[in-house]
Amino acid sequence: MNARLLLFFLVLSSTLHLHAQRLSAGTYSSFAICSDSTLNAWGDNSFGVLGDGTAIQHLLPVSVIDLTQVVAVSMSQGSFALALTADGNVWSRGENSYGELGNGNTTPSMTALQVNGIGSASAVSAGGLHCMVLLTDGTVWDWGYNYYGQLGDGTNSDSYVPVQVSGLTNMTAIAAGFDYSMALRNDSTVWGWGNNISGFLGNGNTANQNTPVQVLGLDSVIAISASRSHSMALRSDGTVWCWGWNGYGVLGIGSNTDSNVPVQMPLPGSAMVIASGYEFSAVLLADSTVWTCGRNFTGVLGDGTTVDSNVPIQASTPTGIVFIEAGNAYCLARRSDGSVWSWGSNNHAQLGTGDLQDRSTPVAVVPLCEQSAAVFDRDMDNTLLK
Repeated sequence: MNARLLLFFLVLSSTLHLHAQRLSAGTYSSFAICSDSTLNAWGDNSFGVLGDGTAIQHLLPVSVIDLTQVVAVSMSQGSFALALTADGNVWSRGENSYGELGNGNTTPSMTALQVNGIGSASAVSAGGLHCMVLLTDGTVWDWGYNYYGQLGDGTNSDSYVPVQVSGLTNMTAIAAGFDYSMALRNDSTVWGWGNNISGFLGNGNTANQNTPVQVLGLDSVIAISASRSHSMALRSDGTVWCWGWNGYGVLGIGSNTDSNVPVQMPLPGSAMVIASGYEFSAVLLADSTVWTCGRNFTGVLGDGTTVDSNVPIQASTPTGIVFIEAGNAYCLARRSDGSVWSWGSNNHAQLGTGDLQDRSTPVAVVPLCEQSAAVFDRDMDNTLLK
């Protein structure tokens, strides 16, 4: 069994009686995996992406009806989702305009479809209009929209089925940005490909790449995160490094100037989890505090205001936070007692609070599946648990 999946089952068995979960946040939709390896979902349900058999928006969590033995889930920055089951198969659902579902056509689906030719996956990550899968042999496979070269196969042609990313071996983690891709190698180096307009790829320029290039100046990386606007990496020493677009100060360095190479985010302690949203960043420190920076018009920085910040500020999270996840303009967090908290934009019920009201401070999510337990987030890459 792949080491990452083995770790999942070890953690699951040790926490079965906790009401705890890791979460997947997209643009307007959220997922959680229950301790029985089934899925709950809430928020926007375009193309039936929530998997309850309808296309109706849900203010509260509903059960995904056709998937079991789920070990990872990834909600896209669009209207489709990926799920990884314990047998190594990958399943997709929702929008399919560019072949995002990976089944050889462009027909959307409200039911889960098996992705063609993938049977030994260890991680999944959904971007804006493309998908990534990491196999147990350390290779990476992508499919979907490829205008910017985000599939990494040396072309700019879309693919409705998985294609192998050129030249990547011994990879341990993946992260799909909106229209670019990132991967972490077992030597702790980071590689990127696709759109590079604001320096998303961190290689010192802004030229798009249809094959992987190495992010400059980073070593000892243990986790990566990608979004619509910028990239993040966590090093083994607990420092956080960011690059790409820096509007609203999402890089947290005290300015609003883009950077096409990694720059260190100043933080008051050692980081444990990183999460990059559309126009904001969030970091969980070892002391369980959450620090955020960037655009705050929806209250996503969690400090009780809607004032932007280009340096990290402390969110008003409750004590005992052990995991965070960033959506488009909202955040989810899990406490050690298993409770889930959310804040930021809620225009499509993505906070799971039973209403459509934005929150500028964290509020408890309506209780999810009973006995939900330690589950990997959308790409299983942005935490120390790997």
